[in-house]
Amino acid sequence: EHMFAAFAEAVAGCTPQQALVLAVDMYLEQLSGHDCDGMCPLPNLGSELRRADPVVRGAAMAGHQRLVQFYQALAEQAGAAEPAELGAALVTAMVGAVMLARVAVNAQAQTAILANCRKTLHAMLAPTGTAI
Repeated sequence: EHMFAAFAEAVAGCTPQQALVLAVDMYLEQLSGHDCDGMCPLPNLGSELRRADPVVRGAAMAGHQRLVQFYQALAEQAGAAEPAELGAALVTAMVGAVMLARVAVNAQAQTAILANCRKTLHAMLAPTGTAI
């Protein structure tokens, strides 16, 4: 809940395109903060969840779906041609990048992983791109 509230507050007053880019940046910047309670649990627990019981895995997938729907709604507002697919792609890339950045052997590798993901997603979201 904390993460969604922070995203909603941050994007208030932005154009739909700006809101989508800002929400992507905020998700990718979650490792730089010190408020672990506000972080998305998916990149933190993803590899462990495969061993969890079905109820726990179901809860994790429900959280994933809620995150996808959040980005899908922003993509719809920004005029994306396929907002559901874009929302799912953004979340998949961001969760994976944050998960890999958390296990990086040094700060340089962590920074590179997140920067590469950010650059790729920004290119996908560029108004002249094919995604929107």
